Amino acid sequence: MATLTKWIKPEDCNERAVVEAVDDYYQRSREKDKGIPEFLPGLDIAAGLKRIDDNKWLYRQLLIDFARKYSVVTEEIAEHIKKNDLAEAERIAHTLKGVAGNIAAGEMRKTAAELEAAIANRNSSAYEPLLHRLEQNVLTLLEAIKSSGLLQTEKVPVDANPVATAQVAVVLVKMHKLLCKNDPDAEKFLGYMREMLRGPLFAKEMAELEAHLGNYDFELALIPLRKIAGCLNILVEE
Repeated sequence: MATLTKWIKPEDCNERAVVEAVDDYYQRSREKDKGIPEFLPGLDIAAGLKRIDDNKWLYRQLLIDFARKYSVVTEEIAEHIKKNDLAEAERIAHTLKGVAGNIAAGEMRKTAAELEAAIANRNSSAYEPLLHRLEQNVLTLLEAIKSSGLLQTEKVPVDANPVATAQVAVVLVKMHKLLCKNDPDAEKFLGYMREMLRGPLFAKEMAELEAHLGNYDFELALIPLRKIAGCLNILVEE
């Protein structure tokens, strides 16, 4: 993408205005809440909502994103293991662990964590049974999401939103400060970023950022955040 003619610095932005905009975003997202099922197999919905301040609309979006992005995740891990690309297999398992944590899919998170550890320790005898169990975890939730009608009622944005760079700048700077302090409040700004950066442009970085936050890997979360900032010519560090 085209870069800006100058770097946007933190002092160039009105932090109070953007923080207020984030609060407004959460309020509006609640107002357009379409509801979520009371029960979905494999999920602790109450715990998932608690993570995001009882924002049902955002939780709904996380479930939809999961169904769209992770339907073949176990096949991807298995393929990398087959190719002996164990580092990538471990990375995907780690990412899935974080995503499962974000939506409070407890069994899936547990299985993904066990698979991640097995790959890290090169415990090859554990790969197949853990992949099988993980596949069942994923398929059970995917089928539940599809059966609930969540996917049929949500339109996929065709193009990415134009990036409101000045607003994104302050959110990125704020998140960067919180992540450097290992402050879980950084997650509050995630929904706002997803709305502003939706579409394919930063899809990979946003998925990594969400996964690392789900794992409370604040240091690792800084990596995709800094990638996004760099592409937008935003200085997140003094």
